[in-house]
Amino acid sequence: MFFSWFNVGIGFLGLWLGAEWLVKGSVSIAARLRVSKIVIGLTVVAFATSAPELAVSLTAAFRGNPTIAMGNVVGSNVCNILLILGGSALFSIVPVGEKSLRREFPVLFAATAAIWGLIMDGEIGRGDGLLLVSAFFFVLGGSVYLEKRERREAEPEVESGFSVGIGLLVAGVGLAALLFGANRFLAGAVAIARHVGISERVIGLTLVAVGTSLPEVATSVAASIRKESDIILGNVVGSNIFNLLNILGFTALFHPFSVEKKIVFLDYPLMLVITLVLWLTVLRKRRVGRKTGGVMLAGYLLYVFFLMR
Repeated sequence: MFFSWFNVGIGFLGLWLGAEWLVKGSVSIAARLRVSKIVIGLTVVAFATSAPELAVSLTAAFRGNPTIAMGNVVGSNVCNILLILGGSALFSIVPVGEKSLRREFPVLFAATAAIWGLIMDGEIGRGDGLLLVSAFFFVLGGSVYLEKRERREAEPEVESGFSVGIGLLVAGVGLAALLFGANRFLAGAVAIARHVGISERVIGLTLVAVGTSLPEVATSVAASIRKESDIILGNVVGSNIFNLLNILGFTALFHPFSVEKKIVFLDYPLMLVITLVLWLTVLRKRRVGRKTGGVMLAGYLLYVFFLMR
């Protein structure tokens, strides 16, 4: 057991440091290329902070733990909305712009609903994976094209002064640390789950999901403190779209996997409802305030409580 907990600890450290380096290197490169903040949040930051989910899900599928792979994506999306966006709103009110309401939120809900239909047969095959990855790059290309055409955002301000070359090096080291951390974290988590009799579904939805969402936590809280609401919203919404289309898609392309019935008919529909409620809430209020953030955090605690029962 000690070695399993050691693996979890080392894995957490690798995921955290790797994501930090990947974010710093990637955002620095994006800034050099004169990309706006909302695009950074939806693309570079979402890519970088979702890298742990991709690493863990791929590793889980190849190690024969498909339930953890799917549970990781579902749990991470719930965590991003309730814990990360809710927690960020406690530090600073998160306004929601018209462009996000018109574009990103409908895409997120449509992707969530469509994938529920795909997994009804209990599996995600290579054909499904190709469809999801293609949809992701279509959405990504469309977002970048529309943002560049409108040119309404100010130039991004990034603390890091890395050149493109140093940025690539930092991002590469971060990616290597992420892959190492994902392998160690997953090995420890699965061993602990089997030892104490907790199902892989619950481990994937809670421990692994929160662990791989640590980069989103750090990025969103830091952005909230700096009043960078575009980064917060772009990070959460972009990461959720990335998780659904890219992570599930690439995992299925490399290793098709089955989906547990309880995830199909309980956990996934719950994630769909949470996504819909968030969309309806921001449509009405045009922001995520402190009171709403508190309700979201309480909702996440209840979610974990009922999972562990």
